[in-house]
Amino acid sequence: MSLGHVIVGAYLRAVRTHRNLTLHHAATLINASTAKISRIENGLHQPSADNVHRLAAAYGLTCTPCRTHLAQLLTPTTEESTVLHDTQPGHHTRRTATETGATSLLYYTTQLIPPPFQTNDYRAALPTTTESAEAHPDSHPQLPATPTPTHRPTTLYLDESILHRTLVPPHTLAHQLHTLHHLSHRANYTLRIVPLDAGPTHHPGTLTEINRPHHRLYAHHTHHTTWTTTPPHTLLHHLHTHALTPEATRHTLHQAANRLTRNTHHPR
Repeated sequence: MSLGHVIVGAYLRAVRTHRNLTLHHAATLINASTAKISRIENGLHQPSADNVHRLAAAYGLTCTPCRTHLAQLLTPTTEESTVLHDTQPGHHTRRTATETGATSLLYYTTQLIPPPFQTNDYRAALPTTTESAEAHPDSHPQLPATPTPTHRPTTLYLDESILHRTLVPPHTLAHQLHTLHHLSHRANYTLRIVPLDAGPTHHPGTLTEINRPHHRLYAHHTHHTTWTTTPPHTLLHHLHTHALTPEATRHTLHQAANRLTRNTHHPR
């Protein structure tokens, strides 16, 4: 099964649930069985481009670009379908849709707080640059913004350099770090900071490990998304070995947020 089929299926499921359609309703719309729709959505059946177009139309995606980009993802790559480069508009929303159906998630970022963890102020303050393109994804208005549930196990590895970056005003970053500190106390969230003295990981941008019921996917995203099924073993080992403990991470977040707050009220 190719990566494209898994991503397209996950996206179609997100659109269907966003439209409040049941599997039975969806199957009726295109004269198919509910089992077939379920297998397509779970990446266990390879849909034809025609079926994708019909489902997208039935779900209310009337824009031609939306359906065209989905159909393009069904074409196997020359890399034995283990790597897929999604460079088309809406790639951020397709990745979010894939995350929405996950049973657990792991993030590692060296540049920005990942969107699921961003406060509204942090997101609004980010400049529209290549570096922060993840925060201002090029999408189509008919692609639904699927929220990230908070009940599943989620791990965030945060490069310490983010605590010192000046992409947003100090008071905005302070509030963001306080929010992460509070979030780290929830049972289903694990936050760990990777200290600067751990050395470079040579992995810019954000990596997301997405564990779905039938697949484990890795999405590396900067200004586009590169998908793979191959685990980055060296990076994962580095994170597990060198990251601070959750308790030390909370202490570091608290200190950094307080430092930024002091600098805001008493600038040097």
